[in-house]
Amino acid sequence: MRAVIKTLLLFVVTIMMCLQANAAQTPTNLYNENVDSILFIETETGLGSGVIINEDGTFVTCFHVIANADTVTAKTKSGTKYKVNGFKYINPQKDIAILTITSKKSFKPIKLCTTPVNVGETVYAIGNPQGLKFVFTDGMVNQLSKDAIQFSAPASPGSSGGALLNSKGQLIGIISFQYNPSKAQNINFAVPVSVFSKSIENKTKLNSKKLPWSDFMISRMTETQKKAYMSYAHSQKDLGLLYKCSKPKDGKDIVSEDDYAYWGVLALFGYLSNGTSNSSLVKDAKSWFNKSIESKKNMELSAYSLVLCTLLSNDKSDATANLALLKKYPKSYRVYTNAAKTIEKGKGSDESYQKVFRDLTLHLMSLSEKILDSHIK
Repeated sequence: MRAVIKTLLLFVVTIMMCLQANAAQTPTNLYNENVDSILFIETETGLGSGVIINEDGTFVTCFHVIANADTVTAKTKSGTKYKVNGFKYINPQKDIAILTITSKKSFKPIKLCTTPVNVGETVYAIGNPQGLKFVFTDGMVNQLSKDAIQFSAPASPGSSGGALLNSKGQLIGIISFQYNPSKAQNINFAVPVSVFSKSIENKTKLNSKKLPWSDFMISRMTETQKKAYMSYAHSQKDLGLLYKCSKPKDGKDIVSEDDYAYWGVLALFGYLSNGTSNSSLVKDAKSWFNKSIESKKNMELSAYSLVLCTLLSNDKSDATANLALLKKYPKSYRVYTNAAKTIEKGKGSDESYQKVFRDLTLHLMSLSEKILDSHIK
């Protein structure tokens, strides 16, 4: 009899433990239990969030957070920073990237939800909105589809790649995007766990040559993935990524003389938008614009772009000849020389320097508008 009672008690305790494990947590406990699985993602062009999903430090974030980055680092709440060294899964169309980091440390992975999500469920978000670190918010599931969870927990730029959790502290989705706050109120979306869960154990593709991050990703993509990257770059008007995905290969692709300036513009805008960190882009831009001038095509755009490249890269080898050519175009010459004077004096405020580079970039946009419109529909 005692053995039966002991068995029953053990059974009851086991059931209670299971129920407790599956029960909703208090918000404070839920945050404390999961915040160490959240990452603060930094690139040279922006900030975002990430979620650790494996003990080895494998984490998931949004593709758009790292799409055109040259460097990617991940920082835990403790302040420890790690370099991203590879990826397991990249999907621009679903806006998901599963990445890996360099560390021998064992990390605390977040628990994945394996049960259906329902409209009306309470949800919690942890991310880094506007650069504020490891922020905790709550809301509910508003609407569901196969590829998206609409939710009302507050989120902002920087939250992308962060965790959307249910009341049990399980990950149900990765925060992806928000409607423009000036046009809509608190309409946010997350990518469901089911979209990427099967890819967590994929073999890692390591960046062993330490290439700029987007160059590394593009060097490893299939033709199908290349089309997805190009589609993403088109939709986002990300000219730098578009250039990296589609630039002609030396000795293999024939380029029309009329298109030299187009490829130069893509490379130069990629250089400008990427925080001028990838010097190969400005070198490519100069090469294309020199070819354009030699072919006597798009002369004003090419001359202006070349002197702009000189200003940006401090390579003055052809500065005199290019500036002499630009004098034939008074407006472009005036925009450039006004900017150059401010920079050479070295006494301007940060605000004045920002205005200088804004004016230079806006003029480049005006000169290249037609050529871009003719290629990018």
